[in-house]
Amino acid sequence: MALLVSASPAVAQQESPGDRAQVFALMRTGGPVVSAGAEVALVASDAEVRDFLNTALPAAQEADDRIAAQRLLADGGPATRDAVNAALSGSIGDVRAFLVSG
Repeated sequence: MALLVSASPAVAQQESPGDRAQVFALMRTGGPVVSAGAEVALVASDAEVRDFLNTALPAAQEADDRIAAQRLLADGGPATRDAVNAALSGSIGDVRAFLVSG
């Protein structure tokens, strides 16, 4: 008879091998906030790597998207500035839609 044993909580909580690789890729390709957060996470504990990916990353991506939109204010004409300001006044979905389609 086969014995079924589940992983202990300690094993189940370990970082997957791809977590640090994912964080490293984010450090290299992310915007300034994502990149900085990823750099900190890479030298931290496994739990902090998971926390960055699961909790801090969405907020960092939102900040980077807002920064990207704000950078367009300096480069665009009046219509672009109006569109950027409207997007920034809205939700993160509005900002992301603007960044994708203008």
